[in-house]
Amino acid sequence: MEPLREDDPETIGPYRLFALLGRGGWGNVYFARSEFGRGVALKTIRPEHLAGNPERFRRRFAREVEAARAVDGTYTAQVVDADTHAAEPWLAARYIRGVDLAEALDHCGAPLPQRTWRVLATGLADALRSIHAADLVHRDLKLANILLAGDGPYVIDFGIARNLSPAGSATLTGSGAAPRTVTFSSPEQLRDERVGPASDVFALGVVLAYAALNRHPFGPGSEAQIQSNILHGHRRLDGLPSGVEKIVHSCLEPSPQNRPTPAELARLLPPSVSPKEQEWLPPGLRSALAGLSDLAVDLAEPMRHRRPGHEPPVPPGPGHPRAATPASPAVRSVRERDLAPAPPRASFHEATTLPPAGAGPTARQVPPPAEPKVAPPPASPPVAPARKASAGKAYAGEPGARHRAAAEAGDSEAMRQVASACRSVRDWRQALSWLRRAAEAGNPTGAREAAQLIEQYFPGERDQAVPLYRRAAEGGDLNSVVRLAALLEQKPGGLAEALAWYEAAAGRNYEKAPEAVARVRAALARAEASDAKAAKEAKAAKEAKDAKVAEAELMRGHEAAARDGQVESMLALASGHLGAKREQKALTLYQKAAEAGHVHAMVISAQLLARDPKKQAESLDWYRRAAAAGNTDAMHCVGRWLKQQGNLPDALAHFRVAAAKGHQAAMIDAAEILERTAREQEALKWYQRAVEQGHPKAAGEAERLRAALAGTGPTGSTAPKPTPKKAAAEPAPKKVAAEPAPKKNAAEPASKKKAAAEPAPKKAAAEPAGKKAAAKSVPKKAAAEPASKKAAVRTPPSLAAPTEGAQPTPASLRAAAAKHERGDRLPDALQCLLRAEQLGDRTTKRDIARLHLVLRDRSNRSVDRKQHLRQAVQRYRDLAEGGDVEAMLALVGLDSGNAFAWRLRAAQAGNIQAMRQVARTQLKVGDDEHVQAALSWLLEAAKAGDGAAILEGARAHEQRGAYGNAIDWYRWAEENGVPGAAKEVARVTAERPGAALWHRWSERLRRLKG
Repeated sequence: MEPLREDDPETIGPYRLFALLGRGGWGNVYFARSEFGRGVALKTIRPEHLAGNPERFRRRFAREVEAARAVDGTYTAQVVDADTHAAEPWLAARYIRGVDLAEALDHCGAPLPQRTWRVLATGLADALRSIHAADLVHRDLKLANILLAGDGPYVIDFGIARNLSPAGSATLTGSGAAPRTVTFSSPEQLRDERVGPASDVFALGVVLAYAALNRHPFGPGSEAQIQSNILHGHRRLDGLPSGVEKIVHSCLEPSPQNRPTPAELARLLPPSVSPKEQEWLPPGLRSALAGLSDLAVDLAEPMRHRRPGHEPPVPPGPGHPRAATPASPAVRSVRERDLAPAPPRASFHEATTLPPAGAGPTARQVPPPAEPKVAPPPASPPVAPARKASAGKAYAGEPGARHRAAAEAGDSEAMRQVASACRSVRDWRQALSWLRRAAEAGNPTGAREAAQLIEQYFPGERDQAVPLYRRAAEGGDLNSVVRLAALLEQKPGGLAEALAWYEAAAGRNYEKAPEAVARVRAALARAEASDAKAAKEAKAAKEAKDAKVAEAELMRGHEAAARDGQVESMLALASGHLGAKREQKALTLYQKAAEAGHVHAMVISAQLLARDPKKQAESLDWYRRAAAAGNTDAMHCVGRWLKQQGNLPDALAHFRVAAAKGHQAAMIDAAEILERTAREQEALKWYQRAVEQGHPKAAGEAERLRAALAGTGPTGSTAPKPTPKKAAAEPAPKKVAAEPAPKKNAAEPASKKKAAAEPAPKKAAAEPAGKKAAAKSVPKKAAAEPASKKAAVRTPPSLAAPTEGAQPTPASLRAAAAKHERGDRLPDALQCLLRAEQLGDRTTKRDIARLHLVLRDRSNRSVDRKQHLRQAVQRYRDLAEGGDVEAMLALVGLDSGNAFAWRLRAAQAGNIQAMRQVARTQLKVGDDEHVQAALSWLLEAAKAGDGAAILEGARAHEQRGAYGNAIDWYRWAEENGVPGAAKEVARVTAERPGAALWHRWSERLRRLKG
């Protein structure tokens, strides 16, 4: 710290300059204070560095300042203010009262004690973590950029001064790249490669090794020699304990990828002592630090060069560190680097990170000298109560002697002068006492100065500063008004009073007051909203707790009733367990209720069992029992299972019964089977009934079937005779049924032809003429088959491949494919199905697609896998274009680029699962149009008998705030026996009593209107 020069300004921005901390090629660093006494290190940028491209320089400087402000670590010097548009841009950082690590090691004359080293390592790792979290890289971590303070180590000078330093500075490369100190640089930094956070970790390893050895780990030698050792990995870590060596070694890895992150390094470090819990520095260094670090903060007036012959107004006492410095025309404060190296004292002989003396060549033998005697600072003698105001000489030798009599007589300004004199000799407690007396005497400035002194030197009494600032503010002191508002703004519950004081400052034209008023008003609004939200949450929590208690009481009643055999209580308990994800308990209760004959319990039991692949048979059994009891959903589920097994007659029987009772999905499935078995007219009737019931798919299916019937004529009529090749190459139009009537009859399974027209193979030649005539009398068959195909029909097909010279039929090829597949000869099975497809058998497309997918999973070649996938997708597309819902759903997973389009088509085709998935996708979009479309899909799925869709629709209405509609849907779900619906009705009714009351009134009004 040096005195200010003649050309140094008095103030920069709102800060008053007190001393010079350093000068460099890019600018100066000053010790300065704000108007409230806060000490900062203020860095300036000289105007000549703006000459080249000032706007670019200022933009870069502003970005660096913003990035540095984001660093919010415990062990970093935080940037508190800046002005990037000033003639000389500047920034202010928190002033750290400490000495740098290099000077501390010189003062100790030995490695740091183990406890001090642990705190140092932990603090530096935390500081680097904070710097890296702000997307900054320090790039110049070294001993001089680490300050040791009473409350821990601090990393300073990160990211700004170096990044803005001019080319040619001592710390810059010749190209003007990011500066560095080569003896602490990483290998990649020395090679001028791109550096990242790992480079800082390497420098940290060098610092920690230096602190543990009191020598450079890549030394000794010149700077060039150390640089060479770093590049080649020649380090000397001998003498380090194993724990310290492990940490340092990991940081000094040559490859950046192998170095730990600061967070990983913190986990490797041993538990350290918190510097805030007990003293972490050795006593000798601590006593020196106490004298040196307080010097800047204790300055009452700026340090200036004085003319020869002039002496400082208040000479230091014998115990002051400046007493040992010879007087000179240019008075200099003692700088941290002027600390005289002192050998270790007996008072802090702690275990260091090195082995005991004599253990190796690096051990140092330093005899501990006697503890130097330092005279204590002079204390103010007690004031004699019997002194008279006129006895001025009685106060001779005391601070402020010439003002003491007037102060004792009650002059508040004299009290302030006495306090100023006490401050000049560092008697802070006596100065505070006189300033308090001045405040009590009505002096606003004295009250403000007392509050500032408390904030600066008595942090434990900080709460007493607010009343003093308030007294000064009420006395008209503008600075106190602003500071009081700032303190109240940070105090819980103080925003309202802070706003009043900021408004008062604005009324007195304080420049920054309007901005502060807007900020505090916004904070007040946020606080009020937060309080309202907290109150609402507290109320909701209480209601939820009360509801939980009531629900628990209700559940206990249900448990007792369930033990007595009450089915409704069983269902209520099961619903509660299911809502809490306790599916096994829910299943036990549902099965118990199902055994008692409750049909809905049978259906829920079947649904829960179906989730376990090992319990499909048991699930089907419950579906059958529910279907036998008349449940249409169960009939439909059994019919679907039978349809998947290929048992179309039994499936159709179940669909017909359910459809006759109004089950829409069963109507569609019944119509599909009827259409597949060439009973188009009956299928059309079921489609028409589904249209009347409002099924979304039915109208399109009915129209398609009418068009098909109109184009092909009634069943059994004669159609134009297509050639076999054309039938195989030209599929039916997309909007027509998958196979026109002629092709369906031509593609009937061979087993039916065999049963209707053929006896055993050996008696084929003796077939009665009457049967032959009957076989030829079918118009479609006669019109659609060439003579060669008829001959193949008269000859029974074999499961093996057709014999040479025989014409294969689709049926024989399918049978051969099945035999190949049972023998795990999948390529042969696929070839048979492809030949059947070429002969016009569209029913093989699904099996072809399935075999392609199986072969894709078995193939190891990427080309083959892609080819199999393309072929499978092609077949499923053909099926989907013909209206096959299962193919559409398969394409959702296979054709990812068009997944939503296929899911939408499946929903339009009546698939309930697809309807729900489409609705979820549209709900995620969130705008009104998509939400309405989603609700329409959920309504269609709900009308088709899907209970889950009802619940999803209710939740969608609730999320949109339509609580009346939500209650309607929840009750609809409850009426359909959806698990958890009753609980949701109770919840929404309790949470939204207004909506529930309006809903009841609406229901009553609708009943009154008839």
